Amino acid sequence: MRRKRHTPIFVRKCDHCGTELQTNEPNSDSYVITAAHQIFCKIHYVGEPPIKDCLEDYIRSKKNVRNEKVFEKEKEQRWLQSERKKQPEEIKKEKEIRLKNLKKLEDYQKELKLKQWQKRRENHL
Repeated sequence: MRRKRHTPIFVRKCDHCGTELQTNEPNSDSYVITAAHQIFCKIHYVGEPPIKDCLEDYIRSKKNVRNEKVFEKEKEQRWLQSERKKQPEEIKKEKEIRLKNLKKLEDYQKELKLKQWQKRRENHL
């Protein structure tokens, strides 16, 4: 008696939508594999637009993400430019505040050095 030949069933999972595609042929038209070895489902008939095309949806979503990143960078650059165009009075006030803080810091450091020197002097006596 002859044995019935086993026909393999290929199961592919779409990387975009997650649906599983089952085919009897390894080179079927129901899925598309990209150069990065990503699998996308593409259900279509000859002469008609595709019913389901996950690859095109994936590309569109990637473009939107890139556009949002570019928009965020442009927004940040605009904010930096507006900060640079501050009025000179505000810049002068900021410089004065910084100078005051630096003076306070220097005085505090001198005070700490004096205390440290006094402690050393007491320990040696």
